[in-house]
Amino acid sequence: MTTVTKELVINVPTCTDEDTCVPITPDDACDPFNPRPFCTPFRSPEFCPADNSFPDLIRTRNDIAQDDIALIESQNFWFHYLEDKAAQYAFTTDQGFNAPKLLCCVDDVNDLISTCFSGPSPPTSFVIRASGHHSGSGIYVMPNGFSGVELLSGVVKSSATVEAEIDDLTPAPTKILVEEFISGDTATSLPLEVKFHVFEDKIGAITAIYNKGTDCACYAEFDEDFERLDQFGCFEPAFPEQQDGACHKIDFDAGSQNPFQIKDLDLCSDPLPPIPTCIWNDLKSTALALGAQIGVYMRIDMFVSGTGLVYVQEYTANHNGGLRHCTARRDPSGCVDSCFMGQCWKDNGEKPNGSLVFGGPRTAEPGVLADWTTKSATAQCGIANGQSPP
Repeated sequence: MTTVTKELVINVPTCTDEDTCVPITPDDACDPFNPRPFCTPFRSPEFCPADNSFPDLIRTRNDIAQDDIALIESQNFWFHYLEDKAAQYAFTTDQGFNAPKLLCCVDDVNDLISTCFSGPSPPTSFVIRASGHHSGSGIYVMPNGFSGVELLSGVVKSSATVEAEIDDLTPAPTKILVEEFISGDTATSLPLEVKFHVFEDKIGAITAIYNKGTDCACYAEFDEDFERLDQFGCFEPAFPEQQDGACHKIDFDAGSQNPFQIKDLDLCSDPLPPIPTCIWNDLKSTALALGAQIGVYMRIDMFVSGTGLVYVQEYTANHNGGLRHCTARRDPSGCVDSCFMGQCWKDNGEKPNGSLVFGGPRTAEPGVLADWTTKSATAQCGIANGQSPP
């Protein structure tokens, strides 16, 4: 593998009155030469046009996916299948891309231990994921099995504890998957997470989480040229649309009174570490190939193992719950443009066979997911169990 690297030359503002995040005291335990928590971003109200408000577009689509699947399917869209973790695995592997190997899939938490951890050679290093849950809920990362520390919580969890916690989840998961554990730089560390916001054939933004599972974990947003998109903090939609001269208004004064972590993380310091060119190309080509098959907007989450292999982790149609985002850039006129991701959605929806509501063109339903929502959870597990990574 080539060792040529892309240097991430990114400028985060120094501490001035114009900052859009609140610097935090550096943690001496974090390596100063690696990304570490740097500042807590403002949550500033943004006054984008309704059809350019990225969070609102996401939330509107997700409301339909929750309340009226028949409407989506009547228009021959299938993106909502990918909310199901078994469908995610089946789709990724069917498309010929790496995913952590599925070791077991059950449709009843009471069968988890007896079915997935019985026999002469039960898994000893694994991840348990409850379908239908996000942001760490219903996910257990167990590199040393039930006798070791669960990496997301930092505590030891027994099989009985995991089973009880999954049983208490609301809504109740339709399926529970057990996958192989893919490590980061050490045998018990989490890998680098890289999430691509894809609009069919266009990458709008990239989210990365560094040092996940440690006190040095941090969050970063950047574009394909590795320019930071989070340097203006985070944004929440406000109405009606308002202008500030030639720019769409952003109320940074209100944001300064409302600094908040994103996904319980602060923004990363600079510089971000270089990514080997071959790995970057693999990440990008995977995201674009899968985006072309999906058509509509989708966040495609991947990670890079300690050995440099790229794995597709999951698909997210509901980025940050449609509540906020942390992507903005200066446009040619000098405006801070926090509406550009919504414009990407609109441009994608205006393509032939496209939908402005769903965020892109309809594409052919993958054969492996044919009539997915009409199948029982047992049948869906069977389809996923029948797939293997390349």
